[in-house]
Amino acid sequence: MSLRLLFRRQYAVRSADDTHIFDQIRSYKKPWINWKTCGVFFGLGCYLQYSEAIFEAYEIATAVPQDPLLPVQLTYKLKQLPMYQKLTHPSNSDNWTKYTSWENLENFESVMEKLNLGLEEGKLTHTLHKAGGIVIKPITFFNHSANEGVAFIHTGYRLCGYPFLVHGGMIATILNEQFKRNACLSELTSSPLKDDFMVKRLVINYKAPTVANQFLVVKTSTKESIDNKNIILKSVMENEKGKRLVTSEAILEDTGRASQRLAQSETQTSKKKRFGMF
Repeated sequence: MSLRLLFRRQYAVRSADDTHIFDQIRSYKKPWINWKTCGVFFGLGCYLQYSEAIFEAYEIATAVPQDPLLPVQLTYKLKQLPMYQKLTHPSNSDNWTKYTSWENLENFESVMEKLNLGLEEGKLTHTLHKAGGIVIKPITFFNHSANEGVAFIHTGYRLCGYPFLVHGGMIATILNEQFKRNACLSELTSSPLKDDFMVKRLVINYKAPTVANQFLVVKTSTKESIDNKNIILKSVMENEKGKRLVTSEAILEDTGRASQRLAQSETQTSKKKRFGMF
């Protein structure tokens, strides 16, 4: 056999059942994100920012109507909530008392007036009692036998941090007020004055975004009573449909500040009466 026949190139024939390697390669598709699309979106973003179209649309969407009937409408909406109706008409075994403001503590009207704390509009609601804030006074139901409270607070769009979401600091303020009010109403503490209590430790866990322009339901209960001066409370904030939004826990201490102010006020009043200054 000659060398030419030995090194001759061998040819192969592909059958119909064989698969060619190029048949398995997928066709290449160009990505839709390229310099052209980036340029278009960049220009659109610059235009919207310059024209403030997004801000104007958000302002229109969150506009607060200057309607004198708005408090009446919100009150009607509140009374239609299932939880509100349940607490308004409790069973015979439940003992729920209704309070219509932050400072209204049933038999302590004269005390609150002497302390100048504002019986009808408390510190919180007096500042935020406007359109877009807390339009109607918070409603609180308290069970004195179980030391549990349920509050209903309507939060408007003016309390937002991020668009359409209630600011986290506002939520903390509401919880702080609710904890102090429940502490002064509790049978496990000695002081009936809300401003006697100071929140020593507050832990807040945000479970879900809190959308504005709705009623928030704050359920507070006693976790542990250390003594008649210190108490541990826990709270759950829900939306109108019962979805859990925030869980919180706080340690409160009875400082006696409001009681001291009350005592000083009564002492000064008695001195003025003694010397005929009234």
